[in-house]
Amino acid sequence: MEYSYITDKGKVRSHNEDSVIINENKMGEILLAVADGMGGHCGGEIASSIAISHIGDRFRKISSVGTKEDAISFIKEIVSEANVLLYKYTMQNDIIVGTPVVGRNNPRFENVIGMFVNTLPLKQNIQSTTRF
Repeated sequence: MEYSYITDKGKVRSHNEDSVIINENKMGEILLAVADGMGGHCGGEIASSIAISHIGDRFRKISSVGTKEDAISFIKEIVSEANVLLYKYTMQNDIIVGTPVVGRNNPRFENVIGMFVNTLPLKQNIQSTTRF
């Protein structure tokens, strides 16, 4: 399978803060992850790189994501780990990341062409007293 990606700095920033990975694990399962300028105008490229590097490293090390439920648990785990890394870097308690969710749950849209995706914000509050 061939795959590729392209990113753009957009119209607001002077540089691109996006990070993207396409990784394959030991069983040939593929993960595509995008961190779209995390952190706004304050080190977004650093936060994006930290999150994407961690997620990619963890995915490459596993043999398989397993069942759908296992995959969901794995994603929750690696996103939480990435949030902890971002907390350690920024010392900001509230870490919010967005994840795409399928928006085609209405039968009226079955025959409509196009991509139906919403972004679901996931907020994690990390306390300085939490031990890692």
